[in-house]
Amino acid sequence: MQRSIRRPSVIIGALVPVLLAAVAGCTSNNKSTPPPALPSTVTIGLLTPKTGAAAATGLEAIRGAELAVDVVNSPYPNLPLPLAADSGLHGGVQLALAVGDTQGAPERVEEQASTLVDDGAVGLVMADDLAVAKSASRQVDISGVALIDATSTADLFSDLNHTGHFRIAPSDRAAVQTIMRLLYRQRATGLPVGRIVTVVPAAKATPDDEVQSIRESIGDLAQADDFGTGPELTFNADTTDLVTAVNGAKPGAVVAVVTTPQELTAASQLAVAVRGAAPVIAVGPAASGAATGSGTLLHTVSWSAAYAARSPVAAQVAQLYQQRYATSLTAVAASAFTATMAMAMSLDNAKSFGISDVRAAVQQLTVPATQTIMPWNGIHFDGTGGNQLALPIIEQQTASGFQVVYPNELAAIKIVWP
Repeated sequence: MQRSIRRPSVIIGALVPVLLAAVAGCTSNNKSTPPPALPSTVTIGLLTPKTGAAAATGLEAIRGAELAVDVVNSPYPNLPLPLAADSGLHGGVQLALAVGDTQGAPERVEEQASTLVDDGAVGLVMADDLAVAKSASRQVDISGVALIDATSTADLFSDLNHTGHFRIAPSDRAAVQTIMRLLYRQRATGLPVGRIVTVVPAAKATPDDEVQSIRESIGDLAQADDFGTGPELTFNADTTDLVTAVNGAKPGAVVAVVTTPQELTAASQLAVAVRGAAPVIAVGPAASGAATGSGTLLHTVSWSAAYAARSPVAAQVAQLYQQRYATSLTAVAASAFTATMAMAMSLDNAKSFGISDVRAAVQQLTVPATQTIMPWNGIHFDGTGGNQLALPIIEQQTASGFQVVYPNELAAIKIVWP
């Protein structure tokens, strides 16, 4: 007797209804447990001086952050920035900003940061000086919250292992690297760039870690590009003595490390005095200020009003700022705007509005150059919290103000070289 053979397809066919029933059961269970409802509002905190000696700078930061919040919450369909075309995060969650007044005092920032987090802030943005930033960095380690720092440039943070402190601006070392690239390019064209003379602030009772770090960067990066260095000179009350010392050193270029507006003015005066002999390039915490005088000083900046006027997206944001506050967008306001937008994008990407998920989203954030108002390659934080895509540019002082001269693709005018 011939046995009948049961084909595998019959077995499979018999199993299909069972499998479909199981899948339907899973689907039914999922439908019965909808995802948690999103809140109507989520808050981030801004740490900056509202009162005290630096209140004017704090006001610029508050305005920049407020404008970013408005861009997130209100539809701007013609503004080519992430979140601008929608109304809120995750399809409708409104972004709120709470301000903690640091008064520019390191001893206040821990209390202000703690208060903001206790009151519900899921992320922090900061625009303040280095001493306050260092104190805030310690606090975010304790709370677990992510802090996006709009203005700090010091390289020392990379050695402190503060995992929640993300610095969005170009570092001091990146600024020195940009200077060396410019000098290397000029030397390649046949210009006599041989030895680099450094001018630094007068010694203080308490050593300035940021200045020391910049000095070290100048030394090792100059050596790497085969530039000689020395002597190291100091800003002093008598500019005439400094000019005499610079001329005596016969440098190919002068790099001035500036920490105050007064030192930036002195660097500008030096540029006038040694014009025809060597260029003067300012770097450091005060380098991006508005130097007085009519010299040909070069300086490194992370944001440029001249660049913004030629960038479609930056120009639109500058116009919105002008309309809202009846004043021009500043470097601090632009930096606070960018840091706040970066935090908003992180919130929009986060799995939840929990502090740990927000910090993870900040760490993973990537923003291309076309979606920021800054003259950078974009935003992406490395393992130390630095923005590895932030690159400073170099401007030169002209009769009509500072203009971008480097890198070439962003330059508005040709550099004036002695």
